[in-house]
Amino acid sequence: MNIGNVLSKAFKNIFTKHGFHISLLYFVFFGLPSLALSGVALQNLTNINPSFFVFAGIAGILYFMLSIIAMVGVLRSLYHRELKADYFTDSIGFTGVNLVADGILTGIAVLIGFILLIVPGIIAIIALSLSPLYIVLEHDNVIDAIKNSWTTTKGHWLKIFAVIFIVWAVSLVINIFTAIPDIMASIVGGPTQQVILAITTYISIYTSLLQTSAIVELYRALN
Repeated sequence: MNIGNVLSKAFKNIFTKHGFHISLLYFVFFGLPSLALSGVALQNLTNINPSFFVFAGIAGILYFMLSIIAMVGVLRSLYHRELKADYFTDSIGFTGVNLVADGILTGIAVLIGFILLIVPGIIAIIALSLSPLYIVLEHDNVIDAIKNSWTTTKGHWLKIFAVIFIVWAVSLVINIFTAIPDIMASIVGGPTQQVILAITTYISIYTSLLQTSAIVELYRALN
């Protein structure tokens, strides 16, 4: 596996017309609902009533379901380098349930690893990083996906760590710079704040897509 090739393809995936279309779609699925929910929550901070909690619960469940659908569609679109409607719907029930289970099991493994010692936690992140791809692309169940991810990544942990670290560092720098307009927007308030928040949310989605694209290219390179 060549680290440079993986990184160049990861960047190329999102900084193209195709990547722009994916980012817009992800913004509609993930960014706009997030902004809407946060706006409603802020408006009700001073006047909370029981109906608000009911609304928040229902909205939270719908938002979670949308985020799963978006994740599945984005992973498939990045891998196949094209957008198709059925990428967001094909076997979504089975895929969604296994993705949730994978998130829980991976989270537990990483937590235990960090409690025991930091290094085992990092190894768990690396070794299990491809399990969502096996669920989404190969229709594996969560157990098979974890096994396949562990087997595929074994012997490549240092290179995978390098790719993940570099992409994380780039994303961190970008997010630090976008935090400055966010702070200024909170001071200004009003419609200007909403516009700036929308722009910075879109930029943060691009950094999230960069990280996702890197995982997709790692999967492609190792299979």
